[in-house]
Amino acid sequence: STIAKDMIEQAYYWKILSETLLHDPVLAIIQTRQIIDLTGPISKPNTSTDRLNAVKILLDLLQEAGLVAGEFDPDSLFKMELGAIPEATQDLFDSLKILVGEHIRPELHNVCH
Repeated sequence: STIAKDMIEQAYYWKILSETLLHDPVLAIIQTRQIIDLTGPISKPNTSTDRLNAVKILLDLLQEAGLVAGEFDPDSLFKMELGAIPEATQDLFDSLKILVGEHIRPELHNVCH
């Protein structure tokens, strides 16, 4: 039945999200947890080549989705390779958007002036 297929699909995507939260080195450092139901839709995160901004973008995504960071050592996070932080953010976004939906931002060239 369609309901059974939907339940199996949801369970599968929850498993992917759980694995992402457990096994991604960046998300493991910040001890990401879910304390309330996931919220959404979420916005596609920006990217940044600045380490501090990249961390802020990740934390904003967590908050938008209803996830929280646990207590963590910021030095451990800032010692990570810079590319690991945006990669973790994108992986988390990809896992979450299937479960909670995505805000679609209008493209700049489509905006009327």
